[in-house]
Amino acid sequence: MTAKVTLSQVDGAGEAVEYVFTERTTRVLGRAEDCDPRLPDDRRHRTVSRHHCLLDVNPPAARIRDFGSLNGTYVNETRIGRRAPGRSPEEATSTIFPEHDLADGDRIRLGDTVFRVAIAAADEPKRTLFLARCAKCDREIGDAGAGEEYVCASCQAEPAAVLRLLLDLARDGRRDLAPIAG
Repeated sequence: MTAKVTLSQVDGAGEAVEYVFTERTTRVLGRAEDCDPRLPDDRRHRTVSRHHCLLDVNPPAARIRDFGSLNGTYVNETRIGRRAPGRSPEEATSTIFPEHDLADGDRIRLGDTVFRVAIAAADEPKRTLFLARCAKCDREIGDAGAGEEYVCASCQAEPAAVLRLLLDLARDGRRDLAPIAG
């Protein structure tokens, strides 16, 4: 299963909708036509700004930041931001409001509309232990490091054998050994 963040409308006017994010995205929530999720631009939603807050999703992580809305954005009934009374929306654009990490089950409230956050982490991939092997004699060395080449102690005791191995690898086209090829 891939990681995903789901935003479900659980309270408020209008049709209950669900947004599922499986890739990195940023979304602006509010009443403006370019918002997604977009709340209705009606009397009931006048406490929601046209561009109310920013949702930053990188599954399974999600963060939210108020844009300086007049009434604020709430996460689990705690106001996380709003502009100071008497400041215009234009004045609020010069203020950077803090971002807040979201967790599975958090509730975001904009006016009367409430969204629930669901976070599903990706399944952990199954890991297989590969033991390093000697590049010369193919003997197991242990867990010396995946993807790297090693020469065991026995083969290291024969410097001429190691040199022959390096020259063979260079002739086979290993870029990192190009200076000794030929």
